[in-house]
Amino acid sequence: VVNLSGWSPPGAGAPRVNADHQAIGRLAAEHLLSLGLRNFGYYGIEGPWFSAAREQGFVRRLHEVLLPCAVFRQAAAGGPSLPWHRRHAKLGRWLSALPKPVGILAVHDYRARVVVELCARLGLAMPEQVAVLGVDNDPTTCDYCVPSLSSVSRDPFACGVAAARLLDGLMTGQPAPQRDTLVPPEGVVQRRSTDRFYDDDPVVRRVVAYAAAHAG
Repeated sequence: VVNLSGWSPPGAGAPRVNADHQAIGRLAAEHLLSLGLRNFGYYGIEGPWFSAAREQGFVRRLHEVLLPCAVFRQAAAGGPSLPWHRRHAKLGRWLSALPKPVGILAVHDYRARVVVELCARLGLAMPEQVAVLGVDNDPTTCDYCVPSLSSVSRDPFACGVAAARLLDGLMTGQPAPQRDTLVPPEGVVQRRSTDRFYDDDPVVRRVVAYAAAHAG
């Protein structure tokens, strides 16, 4: 048996192949930093280990360049059934209070899409005020967001190859590894939700926006 779930911390149960979740967080931070942003937020979920690991990688990379990061952790599904607007009311207040412009990493694409839809309801312009980055690069979610959603690809093909290689070794009598087999992320697939350069100077921002609007 080879486990592919990232819900629980390492070290328990069957041998496991997993995405390098801390590396995903660091890669996301590098992407948002490259846009010139100086305000950041992480939107995660309580419970799953992979969410905490992505948060840790993201926040640590920002702390290395002396930049703070606001964190919002939402309870995992399973509570009382609530209408959509009530279930995400606290998240909406958190988004509204963040200094703008802000770059946000959501734990995965579905949660990033929630941020996109909340920004539309709150009148927050994307990507001018809020740049959003998801994880998984799910084409259905990413391409049908408005604006389309940038995302970190976990490289699921490489995870499958690593799992097959590990399983083959186990079946030929090799000892089970004591640590998770970690697969590095493939990279950031940029779409409209982070397609912007940010600068502290409002004049520079206007020049960049004009150049983008009149390119060619």
